[in-house]
Amino acid sequence: MAVSCRALFLRVVFRQALVLQGPFPSLPKWGCGLLYSKLVTLTNPKRFGFSIRQYSNSAMEQQAAVVENAPLTNRVHVAESAEEILNSLSPEMEKKLKVIKLEYEVMQYMSESVPEKMTPTMWVKLLECETKSARRRLHRYFRSCEKHDLAKERKKALKRELREKALQSVEKEEKPPLNTIFLRLRKKTILRYHNSKLANAMLFGEPLVIDLGFEDTLQSREIINLAEQILYSHGSNKSHKEPFHLIMCNAKKASKVLRALQDHSMALPIEDYMFTITEKSYLDLYPRDQLVYLTPNAPEVMRKYDHNKVYIVGGIVDKSNSKPLTLAKAKREGIAMVKLPLDHFHKWGKGTKSLTIDQMVNIMLDIQLTQDWYTAFQHIPNRKIAKENTAYGRMY
Repeated sequence: MAVSCRALFLRVVFRQALVLQGPFPSLPKWGCGLLYSKLVTLTNPKRFGFSIRQYSNSAMEQQAAVVENAPLTNRVHVAESAEEILNSLSPEMEKKLKVIKLEYEVMQYMSESVPEKMTPTMWVKLLECETKSARRRLHRYFRSCEKHDLAKERKKALKRELREKALQSVEKEEKPPLNTIFLRLRKKTILRYHNSKLANAMLFGEPLVIDLGFEDTLQSREIINLAEQILYSHGSNKSHKEPFHLIMCNAKKASKVLRALQDHSMALPIEDYMFTITEKSYLDLYPRDQLVYLTPNAPEVMRKYDHNKVYIVGGIVDKSNSKPLTLAKAKREGIAMVKLPLDHFHKWGKGTKSLTIDQMVNIMLDIQLTQDWYTAFQHIPNRKIAKENTAYGRMY
């Protein structure tokens, strides 16, 4: 309804421009005619199922405000797909979805940055946006992701073509032997081996907690980045020699992070991954004196890895929010907190000293295995380390 009001206003303005050339003297008359014909189609009363004359301006503004401010219900479960969400929308949300689709058509007609193909997941994320400007930014993000995927597919196709040509040339020159003394390791065998290590870690290994209790402070793009970092952490953990038992605490049933994990998990449903997701807090799982929160704002430096402690990594992507949220939460809950000894081993270059979740997991994996900070800090990106002097010396 909000978009229909705007479209009606634009229809009147462009009609005046078409006749009088008053508001837009620099716009050619044929351009006004094209826009006016498109707006006549978009504002046809049959598209909305009501007569526009039946509503006064005040009633239309009230209805538009209701649709714009209608929140998305929190009944979404992790296992619920985007198609199920769209099929079970309330009447108010269905009206909002029609308005959003109309916005998409107008933006596509005006050659704005929108994706060529819309998926049900994209419609659900657009429903969660409150304003038109937020939806416009999300459209631009979807378009950039679409361009990235297309470029990635073109690179894969080129590599596939080069590989096929190389195989054809090898087959012409010399055929490989059919029998060999070496054992062939297939992907299923390697995956079974990794899963067996993860199962052993879940039963007897050391836990590493990822706190998902900061969802309210994250934007939609940061939630997607957080889900990707968790999946990267899972991949690094399962291929490590001594993996952790990863535990996602404070995960709500209707969590946007878990929904993003479900959307980005390509191979399996999120419930089948070899890590634990729970709504409980880490205070309900472990004693308070056993917990240690890893935060870059802590006053105390972590000198060595303690196998008797349970370390916590904050599930936060602080690109736009630089507040010490993990420090405040650890103080509020009375938990010990430490920071990594970055300044003792590297001269920091540009950027903040906040690392991503997958980088923190890789560092913790290596430090608990080797107790060597030089080996663990190899996972720090080179762009964050000063080039002239990358290492100071050992702490001890």
